[in-house]
Amino acid sequence: MPRFMWLVVAVCCLGCARKPALEVVWPTAPNPAPLVAEADPLVGLTDKLRGYPKAPEADRAIALLDVALETAWSLPDPRDLLYAIIWKLVAADPVRGCERLRMVSVRLQKLDLPLREWDGIWASFAWQVAPHDPQLRNDMLRLAVAEGKRKLATEEFWKAPPVKPGELWDVEPQESLNRSRLGLTFRVRLWELVPMWDSDRETALSLLAHLLADAKAMGGYGGCVGPTYEETLHRALSGLNPDILITVLSFEETLHHTLAALTPPMVARTIRREIGWPRGRAGYLAWFAEQRWKNDLYDSFTEALALAAFEWGDQGATTLKILSHRDFALVWKISVRHPRDDRGEPHPRQEILGYLLGRWAWHDPDAALFEAEHIPGAAQQNMITVVANVWAYKRPEQIDRAVLCLDNYNRKGPSELASDELRWRKQGNPSRDTPATRPESAHKFPLPAVGPWVPPDYIQKLLADPGQVEEADREIHEYIQARSLTWPTDRLIEMANHIKSPRRLILTQLSIVSGLLRR
Repeated sequence: MPRFMWLVVAVCCLGCARKPALEVVWPTAPNPAPLVAEADPLVGLTDKLRGYPKAPEADRAIALLDVALETAWSLPDPRDLLYAIIWKLVAADPVRGCERLRMVSVRLQKLDLPLREWDGIWASFAWQVAPHDPQLRNDMLRLAVAEGKRKLATEEFWKAPPVKPGELWDVEPQESLNRSRLGLTFRVRLWELVPMWDSDRETALSLLAHLLADAKAMGGYGGCVGPTYEETLHRALSGLNPDILITVLSFEETLHHTLAALTPPMVARTIRREIGWPRGRAGYLAWFAEQRWKNDLYDSFTEALALAAFEWGDQGATTLKILSHRDFALVWKISVRHPRDDRGEPHPRQEILGYLLGRWAWHDPDAALFEAEHIPGAAQQNMITVVANVWAYKRPEQIDRAVLCLDNYNRKGPSELASDELRWRKQGNPSRDTPATRPESAHKFPLPAVGPWVPPDYIQKLLADPGQVEEADREIHEYIQARSLTWPTDRLIEMANHIKSPRRLILTQLSIVSGLLRR
C-alpha cells in the first residue's frame, strides 16, 4: 500500500476515535430561570436615553446674552438684534428665555419705533416660544395683529415714491408695495386664527377653511417667483402650532365640504389646484421636522411633525432620529430591518444606525458593540467604528476588544483616540467619558497660549489706525467666530472686548454663545 494511503487511513481512524468526545449531552431538565445576560438590552432603554441633547454651559450662555441684551437697548432700533438674542436665550434655556421675552416685550412696547418694511417682530417672537409657552405665543401674536393692522391702516406707508426717468424695475415699486400689503393682510388673518384654535375650535376651523381656500386661489406669494400662499401658510403653522397643519393635511376633504356649504365658487377654485407635494403629505411633514432638527430645535413641535409623518408612512433618516428620543426600541428594530441590497447599504440606513449606536454606546458600550458586530452587510465595519470611537473615551484601556472585528484601516482611528485619552488621564486630567466632555474630533486652530491675548499682526495694525475701527471690529469678529467651538470662553470674551461698535459686539457675543451651545 502506498505511503499516502496509510496517511489517509490514519487520519480517518483518528477522526472516528475522537468523534464521541465531540458529542454534547444536554441536560434533561430545562433551565429553571433565564440568565440575566439573556435579557433584551432594549428593554427600558428608551427611558434611560429619553430627551433631546441639552445645551451645555447654559448658565454661562444666558449670562453672556443678558449682557448683549442690555447693550442692545442702547441702540436706536434694537428689534433685529433682540430677535437674535431671544432666539439664543430660548435655545439655551426655554424657561428663562420665555421670562426674558416677557420683560423685553413690556420694554419694547414703550418705545416709539417707526414702521418698517420688515414687520412681524412679534410674530417672530411667537414662533420662538410657541413650543414652550402657548400662552406667551398667543400674547405675542395678538401684538403682531395689532402692529399689522396699524400698518395696514397707514396709507402713507403703502404709497411708492414716483419713478424717476430712466429707472428700470423688474416689478414696479407700487406693485411691489401692493403685493406686500396683500401678504401682510393674509398673515394678520393667520395670526388671529392661531390663538383661537384652543379656545374656539369651531370658529377656528371655519376661519381656517376660508384661509386655506384663499391661499390656494391666490397662487404665488409675491408674484410668479417664490413660495405660494399655501406653502407660506403651511410653513407658518409648522412653527406656531403643528396640530393645525396636521389637521389641514388630514381632513382637507372635510374642509372642502365645509366650504361647499358656505361659498361653492371658493370650492371650485380650491379643487382646481390639486396638491402636488413631491413626497406626499408624509414627506411634506417630514421636511418641516427636518428643517427644525437641522436648526437645533429639539422640542415637542419637531416631535409632533415627525410622529405624524411616521404614522403616514415616512421612514426617512431624520424622522427616525427624532422618534428615537420617543421610542428607541421601535426605531432600532425598524432601522435594522431597513431594506438593503447586495451592493452595499443605502446611505439612510447607515445614517440612522450610526446615530442610534452612537447614543447607545455612551450608555451601554457592551450591548452597542454586540449589536454593531451583528449588523450584516457593508455597514458592519462603519457601525463598529462608530461604537469603537465611543469606547476610546469610555474604556480606552479595553480598546482592543472594540476593534477586534475591524480591519486594519478602520481600527487605526479608534486606537489613536484611545491612546490620546490615556495620555490625557495620565497627565492628571479628568476622564472625558461623556458626550458633553468628549473633545472635538479635530481642532482647526491650535489652542491659545497662556496669558493675555495678543492680537495677530494684521489685527494690531488695524487697531493702531483710528480710521480702521470698523475693519478691525470685523476682523476680530471673524477671528472669534472661527474659534468659538474650541477656544475657552473666557479667552473669547477677552478678545471681544477689543470691539468698539455695540452692534458688532452683540453679533460677536452671539457667535460665542453659538459655540457654547454646540460644543
